[in-house]
Amino acid sequence: MNSDEQELEDELAETPNPDEQSPTKFTVKESRFIEEFCSDFNGSRSAKEAGYSEKNSRRIAYQLLKKPHIKKAIKARLEELSMPAEEATMRMTNIARANLNEYYDIIEVDELTQIEKPLIEIIYELEEEVKFEQEFAERAGFTGKTLTSHQKQQEARKLKILRMQMELERDPLAKRLVSGPPVKKEVAELNLVRLVKAKEKGSIKSVTPTQFGTKVELYAADAALRDIVKIHGLYAPEKVESTNTNRNLNYDVSNLSEKEIQSLYQALKKEYL
Repeated sequence: MNSDEQELEDELAETPNPDEQSPTKFTVKESRFIEEFCSDFNGSRSAKEAGYSEKNSRRIAYQLLKKPHIKKAIKARLEELSMPAEEATMRMTNIARANLNEYYDIIEVDELTQIEKPLIEIIYELEEEVKFEQEFAERAGFTGKTLTSHQKQQEARKLKILRMQMELERDPLAKRLVSGPPVKKEVAELNLVRLVKAKEKGSIKSVTPTQFGTKVELYAADAALRDIVKIHGLYAPEKVESTNTNRNLNYDVSNLSEKEIQSLYQALKKEYL
């Protein structure tokens, strides 16, 4: 036996994993190999991930996959991971019924409004503001830079009043748009928590954040509907004799729209099922 073969034998002849609960004991590397192999069926990669040498990974994978207890463990693990037919049907049904509206919440928000206000009322309010600010500065004892800054603000208010007064002289009925009271408004808000949970369950194809918002992609509902139609036996590769009506059923729904498939399914279910 040459050195490479001896090295291979040494790697394959390790001590079984003492924590392994199965009646058939596996080494730590064998247990890891089984898990990795069940994820993508790549023997060489699985051997390397399990801790075997990269140099012998292909040969080791080949040898491991020949062992009856390894093959049996892989088969059992795949059966554990496989999806029952009932669950697959349920998932296809959820995909076919998926509606993006289900992931929006209707909430109430305050929306700012604008109202028309007579200019004379606005002038009066500004004049009252000037009086208030003057009294405030006197009581606060503003001096130096603070007083200078306050005086500049007061001067700006007085100039604004003057401009409005001139406008009012030309149009006694003049009005201005000002902020009004907020009003309640219903808006639709995307529920990201519900969306991500649906993605984890396989009901949503993808959820991608973008600079313009969240991009949501649903699975094709028509494809899921066709699968469901197949499950219910509505695809008829051969003519099927109906014992109730003596009519032949031969429906090809491969080119029908989602709405047409639903209508056909409901009609056949009502008449024959």
